[in-house]
Amino acid sequence: MTLDERFQKLGTLLKGFKITDSSLLSYGTAGFRLPADKLGGVAIRLGILACIRSLNLQCRAVGIMITASHNPPCDNGMKLVDPHGGMLDAEWEPVVVSFMSCSDESVSKWLSEHCCNFQGMICFNSIGSPCSNQLVDLETIYVHHFAERFTTALENLQSCTESIHLNIDCAHGVGSKVLERFRAYFSSVKGPRRLILHLYNTETEKKELLNQNCGADFVKITLNAPKLTPPNEQSIMYPDRWATIDGDADRLIYFRPIFTHCSSSSDNRLNNDMKELHLTGAVAQQVELLDGDRISCLFAHFLVKVLKSVSSDRNLTIGVIQTAYANSASTRYLTEHLHVSVVCVPTGVKHLHHAAQSFDFGIYFEANGHGTVLFSKHILNFAKNLNVNNPLRTFIDLTNTSIGDAITDILLVEYTLAWLNWSFINWFSMYDDLPSKQLKVTVAKRDLIQVTWDERRVTSPIELQVNLTILLSRSSLLTLISSFK
Repeated sequence: MTLDERFQKLGTLLKGFKITDSSLLSYGTAGFRLPADKLGGVAIRLGILACIRSLNLQCRAVGIMITASHNPPCDNGMKLVDPHGGMLDAEWEPVVVSFMSCSDESVSKWLSEHCCNFQGMICFNSIGSPCSNQLVDLETIYVHHFAERFTTALENLQSCTESIHLNIDCAHGVGSKVLERFRAYFSSVKGPRRLILHLYNTETEKKELLNQNCGADFVKITLNAPKLTPPNEQSIMYPDRWATIDGDADRLIYFRPIFTHCSSSSDNRLNNDMKELHLTGAVAQQVELLDGDRISCLFAHFLVKVLKSVSSDRNLTIGVIQTAYANSASTRYLTEHLHVSVVCVPTGVKHLHHAAQSFDFGIYFEANGHGTVLFSKHILNFAKNLNVNNPLRTFIDLTNTSIGDAITDILLVEYTLAWLNWSFINWFSMYDDLPSKQLKVTVAKRDLIQVTWDERRVTSPIELQVNLTILLSRSSLLTLISSFK
């Protein structure tokens, strides 16, 4: 059978998997986002595209990610993952869209045009060799590496004199399973300084609970504490220190519940005598946020301080990448207090990740808690020559530079706070957030409203920006961000 005949046969098979949703005409940060019952045809074509992309890259591994992210369980996203573990190269996005949007009758022609120069072989078989079990247990390697590195780092910190208790809202997502393995590892550690994790919202078998009144996005948008399901009937000894992740564990938000009746102390790390509190019905309780902006500022503060004691053969650059959703108070803190570079880019992690690569230390966290820290090759080579207990090397070792990993971000935050000997009070006091409110404005045709590249100003219709400017001039607000849907 010739290659063209194979393409004809494949086109015939695809006729049984229709794609009719017009939203497929765009490929965003989440890939193609649709209700789960409409993803069948998308999955088939995306599998074909993964093979084509692999052939395009000399048969390197290309992955497919399916995720509900921070959304309800029925709202799924599906996207390609390039060999380096990051997002699909932006230049390939139009290729993906063109294949998804072409008709059943055009599939074989499309394949012939885009695959005519490929040479490769795909073999489907099972591995029967004794090493096969070692190839698949990557989760164990991941947990052991980061848990052991964090434990060693904490033991060597003289500034940390007691164990750290952290409550985590897992949003009933996949992250709870991995965090349970971290919890078990840390529980086995002996000594006065360890991280003790208390996990909540871990009922992953009940799909309808995913991200429902819980998770990083819920806490960020509503400023409410997550609802604990089932209601927690046990007293929570350390109620002030919380982290929350989203359903696929790539967003991280820290928060502190605001209780009506609470101890006078506002930071339990400094007060072990806090009375027991119940959080039944916690959804109604307001919180104070330590969001992605504050995580960026925390890491930037740490790096600025550490680099003062590190000698290098050249000036090392620190850059923080933000979007228009960032609170301007954090931008002012970074530029005026820490004197680090701040770059504003359009929303979408792919834009932040790309901009962060321009610095020796590229820090990026969207306000929603999605992000990481990138390091230049110079820094990575430089760190290899540092003592294993050096704080800079520890920071690098604890960083997962993939697009977003809320679990290792937790370890990074906790290590940074411990090294600085900071409580939540210290972290909160870096700056005061400017008042803000996030709203979605529904318009008939969103394409009629054009904005600048960094999404901070409206360019068309110009009358809209004029009116926005007039409104801003009447208040003390520095920035107005509009989202038109």
